Amino acid sequence: MNDESGTNALTAPAVVLAVAEENPTLLVPVIPDLVRLSADEDLRPDLASALSIVVDRCPGELGRSLTDAVNTELRRRGRRHA
Repeated sequence: MNDESGTNALTAPAVVLAVAEENPTLLVPVIPDLVRLSADEDLRPDLASALSIVVDRCPGELGRSLTDAVNTELRRRGRRHA
């Protein structure tokens, strides 16, 4: 990650969560990565929260499509987004 910003593997999930809270649509392209990385016990709390925010705040058909896609992947991994 970037040494100048202070972002590293330990702080990145909190940064992703902050981005999700401010502008969730920025994270739509990385939803597959968020789902994959949220499988890690150490990363899960903030990344799962960010993922929920992104999916919940996307309007209309995009939101429904994202919810379906995320649920499909999480079911495959043994979890589910509400």
